[in-house]
Amino acid sequence: MKLAATCIAILLIVTASAQNGKTVSLRWKLQPREILNFKTVMLNIDTSKAREFSLGPDRLSGLFGNTIDNTNEIRQFFSTINSSFAKADFNTKLSENTNGIIDIEMDKKEEEAPASKKDTDNIITGFPKMMKKLGGNVMLRGALNDDGSIQSFYVKNDQKNLIAIFFELPHNDVKVGDIWPLAVNLISMDQNFTCDTSFKKNTCKLVELKKAGNETIAVLRYDLGEYISGDYYSASTGTSKKSTLKMTYNGLAEFSVEKGRWATYNGIMTLRTTGISTAATMQKIALTAD
Repeated sequence: MKLAATCIAILLIVTASAQNGKTVSLRWKLQPREILNFKTVMLNIDTSKAREFSLGPDRLSGLFGNTIDNTNEIRQFFSTINSSFAKADFNTKLSENTNGIIDIEMDKKEEEAPASKKDTDNIITGFPKMMKKLGGNVMLRGALNDDGSIQSFYVKNDQKNLIAIFFELPHNDVKVGDIWPLAVNLISMDQNFTCDTSFKKNTCKLVELKKAGNETIAVLRYDLGEYISGDYYSASTGTSKKSTLKMTYNGLAEFSVEKGRWATYNGIMTLRTTGISTAATMQKIALTAD
């Protein structure tokens, strides 16, 4: 029995090592005229009523900034969150336009009643105002190349951020441990802001390759953060005020290499500001195949 157990343990170690050394190509794979639908959650979380989930910035930083393999702990974290924050206000569809180009369109679910201002205050800067100007139910429109790079270079920064966070993939083959950036700029200021301190972290990492039946699942961890500090000039008062702004995005997603699409996708976006305005918000982000 001991010999059998030892052999099984060795086999598991060898299998895991083979997966970890494997190089994979992450590509979107849609058939002609196929439409891939995702229920899309972008829901503000009232952190004062969610203490049982340990949703503070320190908790998120400890989970996602951890250098050890704590993927199962992060997976359990999102499992707990998803059970209480599962409302999907949006639908997102991917469809093949021409060979190698995939159209993206997000719209608000028609059966839902109009959301309150609190629900629609998306923390990606400027997104609510941009949505109102689009007209109709379409909230986001853009395009990807099938290698995961953004094809619609011309869209506004707020829309580009969403496309990158939801759908961008590494443009080259990757193996476990590889890190790459996303095409995002979460913070955007105008000429009224004079910056004295800034910081940016932008990493997406392949943390695991695992088998699920005949599928190879690539597990990706997102760790994004931007911070600025400086003086913001108010034209209405003619004075400047020391202000800070910090945005973070942390997520865990599983991508099917063979099917070329998300198996699971979950994230948390946070915003903290001081000075010219004071705010602290947190938002649940999720995609679920429909």
